[in-house]
Amino acid sequence: MDSENDYEKYGMPDPFKKKKNSMGIASLVIGILSVVSFCCWYFSIVLGIAAIALGIVSIIQKEDTKGFAIGGIVLGAMGVILSIAICITIFYMAQTGMLQDLYNMLYNMYGIDMDVDHDMFRGMY
Repeated sequence: MDSENDYEKYGMPDPFKKKKNSMGIASLVIGILSVVSFCCWYFSIVLGIAAIALGIVSIIQKEDTKGFAIGGIVLGAMGVILSIAICITIFYMAQTGMLQDLYNMLYNMYGIDMDVDHDMFRGMY
């Protein structure tokens, strides 16, 4: 009597058959980390791309964690988009002088010295 045939014959899942469901869950976890760490753009972009790749591989392999994989793809894409938006915003602020104004405002209002070389943005113009 073969246990695998008995389970499949009655339409029950085989408890002895191990499935790999780790890629979808890994995609979701890495996607969450990508969104949470979007201020560290260089780290978040790498995590976002990894989450998207793992989610796509999980869906292609038809794992049981399809919902986790879709969530990982969405969160990974959000992390990449937020990181790119942060980069564009900081570059724009540096080009227009708004970043220097922000540093000056923080220093004047709160006494917070960002210890920034005030000529560091001169080469960007």
